Amino acid sequence: MHHNRLSAALALALTLGAGSAFAQAQQPAAKPAAPAAARPAGPSLLGQPISIAVVDLQQVLRDSSARKGIESQLEKQRQALVAEVGKQEDQLRASGQELERQRATLTPEQFTQKRQEFERKVAQTQTLVQTRRRALDKATETAMQSVVATINGIAVDISKERNVQMVVTKAAVVSYDDSLDITAEVVRRLNAKLPAVNVVVPKS
Repeated sequence: MHHNRLSAALALALTLGAGSAFAQAQQPAAKPAAPAAARPAGPSLLGQPISIAVVDLQQVLRDSSARKGIESQLEKQRQALVAEVGKQEDQLRASGQELERQRATLTPEQFTQKRQEFERKVAQTQTLVQTRRRALDKATETAMQSVVATINGIAVDISKERNVQMVVTKAAVVSYDDSLDITAEVVRRLNAKLPAVNVVVPKS
């Protein structure tokens, strides 16, 4: 589930990347008002033939060593959080049971005071867990932004090197010639330029 969310966020970020080749790919090409016989066979922009390249973002993510590392770190952080939450829940459960046992020996006022203290501890624990989870999500988002930025830069570099006017995602086209596919090159450069990204979760 989390991977699908990151993939969707990455695809959106690339699609909306202002000034990048990906952004250009999302803009419809203007078609000249000319007779059908006079229209160019390939894509055109203002009547001029254009060259395009295609990248499979899902494949880039699957083969990205940085993305795999982020997922691995995220899983470890999740497991640590689950373990910590489990300990705190056990402590609260024990405190609640002890309070119930003391109920018969406490005055109503004393029991009410202890119950309120117990409820404060429960609320504090819930707040801490929510804070930790938000921090983990934010750290993951920040790490993935590094991957997104690097992919954008690589796409722009390739488009300049190959004199490509548009880089489009595979999901945006029905069919294309394999010679237009730059996915493998994007993956190769991505893994060389950004082999790993640290998921840094602030201490709470």
